[in-house]
Amino acid sequence: MKKVAKNLLSLKPLRSVEWESRENGLVVLCVPKFRHPLLRRWVLPRLRAPILHVRLDEVGSFVWGLCDGTNTVGTIASRLREEFGERLDPEYDRLALFFRMLEREHYVSMA
Repeated sequence: MKKVAKNLLSLKPLRSVEWESRENGLVVLCVPKFRHPLLRRWVLPRLRAPILHVRLDEVGSFVWGLCDGTNTVGTIASRLREEFGERLDPEYDRLALFFRMLEREHYVSMA
């Protein structure tokens, strides 16, 4: 079966994990160490720290705040350019890599 290529800039990322915002504006993702239902039921309660905390930097936190399922990646790229200017060049490459990582780890879904 042939895989259909999608235009990344037209996709709308939607957050799939719990998160919290810190007072400094940075975001921390709260990800269970196990996602399989059986492991979550039997192993997670026995762990001292069942949640993995993933800290995002300033840029990642800004992008995460826009991943609400209504903004396209193209819109997020434009907002990044407005917020951070030339510091992010090339912003499309960095954004594509960031979303690839988020999707691979199932932190976001792309619709």
